[in-house]
Amino acid sequence: MRDSDWDQLFLQYIRKRGLRDVEERFVQHVRQPPPPGDKEEAAAVAAGVEMASVLIDDLVCFAAGHEAAVYGDAYEALVNWVDSCLDMYRPELRRLLHPVFVRLYLTLVDMEAGREAAALLARYRARVLATLGGMRRAAANDLSQLAALTSRSLLRGSAFAAARLGLGPGGPAAAKTAVSLSPYAHDLLMRWLHTGGGRMLPLLSVVNSCLDLQVLEGLPKGAPAAPVPDDDLADELAGGGPGGAGGPGADEAGADAGADAAEANMVNRTEIKLGLLQGNVEDVYREQQEKQKAEAAAAAAAAAAAGEADPAAADGQEPQTKKAKKAAEKAAAAAAAAAATNKSVVRGERIEHPPFLPKLPDDVVAAALRDISLRAPVSAATPPSCAFFTFVNAKQTLNCSTFNCDGSKIVAGFNDSSVRVYDMPTISQHHALLRRSRRGQVPGGGGGTNPDGTPAPAPPSADDLEESEPPGTLYLHGHTAAVHAVDFSVDQRLVLSGSSDGTVRVWGAEFGSCLAVYPGHVFPVWDVAACPLGHWFASAGADRVARLWVSERTQPLRLLVGHNADVDVVRWHPNCCLVATAAGQADRTVRLWDVREGKCVRYLPCGRTLPGSPTCLALSPDGSQIAAGSDEGAVAVWDLGTARRVAASQPAAAHTGAVWCLAYSQGDGCVLASGGADETVRLWRNDTGEALAAAGVAAAGGGSGADGEGGAEGGEGAAEGAAGSKEGSGKDGKGDAKGDGKGDGKGAKPAGPYAQLGRYRTKSSPVVSLAFSSRNLLLAAGPFHRRGPIT
Repeated sequence: MRDSDWDQLFLQYIRKRGLRDVEERFVQHVRQPPPPGDKEEAAAVAAGVEMASVLIDDLVCFAAGHEAAVYGDAYEALVNWVDSCLDMYRPELRRLLHPVFVRLYLTLVDMEAGREAAALLARYRARVLATLGGMRRAAANDLSQLAALTSRSLLRGSAFAAARLGLGPGGPAAAKTAVSLSPYAHDLLMRWLHTGGGRMLPLLSVVNSCLDLQVLEGLPKGAPAAPVPDDDLADELAGGGPGGAGGPGADEAGADAGADAAEANMVNRTEIKLGLLQGNVEDVYREQQEKQKAEAAAAAAAAAAAGEADPAAADGQEPQTKKAKKAAEKAAAAAAAAAATNKSVVRGERIEHPPFLPKLPDDVVAAALRDISLRAPVSAATPPSCAFFTFVNAKQTLNCSTFNCDGSKIVAGFNDSSVRVYDMPTISQHHALLRRSRRGQVPGGGGGTNPDGTPAPAPPSADDLEESEPPGTLYLHGHTAAVHAVDFSVDQRLVLSGSSDGTVRVWGAEFGSCLAVYPGHVFPVWDVAACPLGHWFASAGADRVARLWVSERTQPLRLLVGHNADVDVVRWHPNCCLVATAAGQADRTVRLWDVREGKCVRYLPCGRTLPGSPTCLALSPDGSQIAAGSDEGAVAVWDLGTARRVAASQPAAAHTGAVWCLAYSQGDGCVLASGGADETVRLWRNDTGEALAAAGVAAAGGGSGADGEGGAEGGEGAAEGAAGSKEGSGKDGKGDAKGDGKGDGKGAKPAGPYAQLGRYRTKSSPVVSLAFSSRNLLLAAGPFHRRGPIT
């Protein structure tokens, strides 16, 4: 179309709007269209003018009076259209109603149409909640926040509104809600929006600004899905969710369950590589051991051959007999066969080291190889010892804690926005000196003289030691809100922390200075996890997004979007090419993400598989399985290759409170440990890990630990429990984990996959964190909670 055609269209628009003054002024400058050169050109111009005239009519219709009422009418039209769709497309199209409703409400408030917004909320609140099935909690929370926003001034000061309107740090892209549709449902929606005329313009604007429509090939989400791999999950989906087929909202819950099953089936068809990286530390150590055995076998064979050639010993010993020579040759052959057998043991595939991941520093590799050589074997026959670190005066303030690889340092996050690093050897020495001073073994008088004759300072008295600030505690200040997550880097030199202020900070573990701040989360950061190979780290937060970061940049490299609730947990896969996340409340799924592409490759709905919301995750050392604990005390394990559940804790063996932490033993992962609010640490046998261990090394005999009466009272480099300041974390912790396990006897193997081996009970402390040291000592920590009256 020519410029003169646009002039005519604009003139038509202002005439229909009744803008006479504008028309009189503009008509003087209207350029008359020149006559067309031929009939084809004239037809093309006429068609363009006719098509644009239709658009002008729509614009006039939308821009006419009562603009606020147009939004309510548009939403009502959307609701009626969704209800009139076929049953097989209706469940997935209903997922559009909630994000569209939120955006329309905020738009009305921004237009100072608070009365129309309140009427829209009152009319459709129940309808929005009824159509969301398992997402009712999150939707109810959103609607309660909307009800509090009644004016533009309140809208401008709300972080919730800023995030939904695209005014937050993430910009308009972060405000979009991902909605997956089948191809035909997407076509239906687009056809309806584009054929509705001017009344559809508000919906078109909302769809473009707040929805990320993802077209996924496959069956519609309301259509009958293929069988779900997990039998228990299939039973739940068929029954319409926990409420049963006859409960309230069973149809909607069943539709959402069917949608989850369809999405799980589509996502779980993705082929992924779960093997460890080539040249990982475990394989390097194994190769070194095999090489040493082969050299020993060769040396024994050479010695046997030399003895046969020269029967007389060089040192005057008696020559070897034929029987001794035959025994030496037999031992050499057995050693060579054992080395070949160990080398041929299949321990899973190995994948090539990706170029975006760095290599481990030589000093880190050397330390890891040394720790592996000193690692204690852990299995059902030989349960681990447990060292428990108690934080005193921290019941209401301690949020999280973690250990370095040998347990000599503990990092904890508190409600007062501080991060604290505890050096356990220094704290142990301080408490040893304090005990000796209390017993009178340290004199309070003069300290004698130094070797050079000068008077030595007097040793501190017991009162001085108790009143002074305990040594070995480093305070890290910088966050402006509570700290919910901490972690060590792979070289133990850096500390990562996540806070309610929406930032992730990196600190120097030795000097306590803040090295970098990574903003980006709109709401609190619930978890952080450092990559096992360094440079990369992951964070999860209340904005329903997990982020992948690299230390050189303050902007995330990947946004893992898809959860429908707060992402509570994030963990790295051992091969560092995958990341696992878990979300509770309305979502209740565990997902696995590809780091390279940022897409979900495993979708594991909890359902009946894991009662409650997932609260913690742990991946097996070989990367084939993932374990999750819930806020109802259950523990479940899935095979990542097949997306099938392989084990779930029985109600009689489950925790009686929320499970807050999980950890696999080092090496083959023969033992899974869980800890939680019921003040116990429970041990579970991993049959897969034991099979791998038996293939390489003979299992050690005898059992102890979980079936005994007492646990270990210290760790590697930490003889006593954590102690901290007088204000927050106490100063008289003792590493005490009492084992009162009720297993099946020493060395016995309970029946069933992931059967419980035993448990350790603390004196009076919930278990906040768990980890196996690099030498397989089980480390645990939690705040002391006194029961009963204080006497």
